[in-house]
Amino acid sequence: GGEILAEHLARGLDAPLVVGHGDESNQPVETELDIRELAPESRWHRLAARGGAPRAVAHMMLWRDAAPEALADFDTVVTSGNEPQWWMPREGQTWVAYCHSTPRWMYDRYHDIDGWLGRTATQAKRWLFEQELSTGADLWVANSDIVARRMRRYWGIDEADLRVVYPPVETAEL
Repeated sequence: GGEILAEHLARGLDAPLVVGHGDESNQPVETELDIRELAPESRWHRLAARGGAPRAVAHMMLWRDAAPEALADFDTVVTSGNEPQWWMPREGQTWVAYCHSTPRWMYDRYHDIDGWLGRTATQAKRWLFEQELSTGADLWVANSDIVARRMRRYWGIDEADLRVVYPPVETAEL
């Protein structure tokens, strides 16, 4: 779902689609999009391809270290998903952060984690992730009312800084 939204945004805004790690099996059918992968020569892409915790670390490094240069020429940046939250916008940039979901395993599914070690590790990961929420999105957008509620509850996003914009839904075939 998030990939489809990002494609629609890139088309609608006539802007490039910048991705942390490209996945050949998940490329758009239409090829007119200008798709740019962050630091394509970086070794972090091998880690991102593994999934799980290695993927999360790789995305953190790619967005933190490569995105500032890749996005430097844009006055306004619209991000999709949670990984871009590791990016720090430049002083003059406007950032709209579209969130599809809070990381559920860190929040509403936290009580499903077994054992003190798993819960302690999750708390540490949550603390690290929440430090990046303060990097300065100018506007937060949630894809549903429930995600907006989670963003307010778990992340402390102020109601005035949050909007709900439902993702595009193909209705012609229903």
